[in-house]
Amino acid sequence: NGVLHRNALDRKPDKIEFEIPAGWDDDKKCIFMEHIRNQYVDVKERKVIANYYDVETGKYEESEMYIPDITWTIKSVINGKIMYDSARFALIGY
Repeated sequence: NGVLHRNALDRKPDKIEFEIPAGWDDDKKCIFMEHIRNQYVDVKERKVIANYYDVETGKYEESEMYIPDITWTIKSVINGKIMYDSARFALIGY
């Protein structure tokens, strides 16, 4: 029998993540990554300013976020063309 004590933070950092589907070839991956790199406001930190819909507040929010490394795994090579397995993409707030 005990008493739970919890000191909650005012707001936890936001996190957005989704799965990139399997079957992307190297061309599609490179175009995607070019679009991501073009959004960096700080290349070294891989920082972006993201606008997103927050399901908890029901509002659109803007937040400084960083993009962790994406692990691209080769699924196959077809006619010399690299095809990738699915990959996790995330943006994590500061």
